[in-house]
Amino acid sequence: MRSYEEIPKMELPSTLTVTDCTVRDGAQMPGVVMGFEHKVKIYEFLHEMGVDKIECFLHNERDRKAVKEMLQRGYDKPEVTAWSRAKKEDIDLVLKFDGIEETGMLMSVSDAHLFDKIRFSSKEEAMNKYLEAFEYAVDHGLRVRVHLEDITRADLENFVIPLVKETLKRSKKTIYRICDTLGFGLPYPEAPLPFGIPKMISLFRDIGAKNIEMHMHDDFGLGVANSIAGYLYGATSVSGTLLGIGERAGNAEIEEILLILITRFKGFEEKYSLRLISEVKKFFEKELGVKIPKNKAVVGDNIFSHESGIHTAGVIRNPFTYEPYPPELVGARRKLFIGPTSGSEVVRYKVEEILKEMSDNGVELKKNHPLVKKVFEEINRMYDEGRKTIIRDEELREIVKKYVEGLA
Repeated sequence: MRSYEEIPKMELPSTLTVTDCTVRDGAQMPGVVMGFEHKVKIYEFLHEMGVDKIECFLHNERDRKAVKEMLQRGYDKPEVTAWSRAKKEDIDLVLKFDGIEETGMLMSVSDAHLFDKIRFSSKEEAMNKYLEAFEYAVDHGLRVRVHLEDITRADLENFVIPLVKETLKRSKKTIYRICDTLGFGLPYPEAPLPFGIPKMISLFRDIGAKNIEMHMHDDFGLGVANSIAGYLYGATSVSGTLLGIGERAGNAEIEEILLILITRFKGFEEKYSLRLISEVKKFFEKELGVKIPKNKAVVGDNIFSHESGIHTAGVIRNPFTYEPYPPELVGARRKLFIGPTSGSEVVRYKVEEILKEMSDNGVELKKNHPLVKKVFEEINRMYDEGRKTIIRDEELREIVKKYVEGLA
């Protein structure tokens, strides 16, 4: 019988790291209010998942209190990192935390951001301001993660690459975050710069950047695809948020990235775990009011739910037929529903389950068993008469009991 072990896995450097931005970027999602307890709980989830780093604000007392609690936990993972603007006062705030060794530093690079948002008088002024802040952070012992905001709309040749080269001269340890701020990036090798992610990563590597992190937004639905494309072409880190929360269409989903790494690449099975992701989803729904579509990848209620005749029959015989990965991988359970598209095989299976509940010994049924045929006929009659909802397990039990008594 075919199994999940048959799916081939790609072999790339498994030294890739994952940075979570949920309590920073994700907390900026309209309608989401994260308190101290929420942020610490998310940190605990990320620890259990094996995520390598977490990115945090430090600008208010609520954030600082949460960060202090994270540091006191003493976990190796996630490493607590900061976020700052390219300003001395922000860097000084980071330096007050003894346990923080890395900070992201925002460097907006598109003309729209340089001139329309920040209102620099020239690119030379922007370059000088950024390098001054960068040098201050490096001179004080910080590892800097340069956030190249809106890079997929930026002038690479005349501003971004010269900036990267100058920072590299000052520190070879610099991490360059490729921020696709409005989701214009494309994961295809043929896509031209500044949109093409493969070409972007290759360009950075060619000029000597060894530490490259993907930070993809999902405005065009390509956040995860662009993140993985970056990895395929040499990025050493990817970042995102749990459930993809964030401004506008949100960020690349951490759980989807991890699932792809675990199931499609060698070397990540033991490094990361998604067994708690179903619990994470419930936490986000209950505590933060985030609504999750039923067909959402990895965490949606319908991921392992089956109704149609062909699908349910296939899953009953071998789950590998219609489930791309086992439910237990993401802490979920398989659900078989009976509805207007269900066939006799799922009815047989569900009736057999109910009989096992009713009797310790149970019984094995064939599809042509009189009880199965009676139940199947009644279900079809309901839908012929216009029923609009699925048959709940409780209702099915009553139908089975009725016909068991009639056949006795």
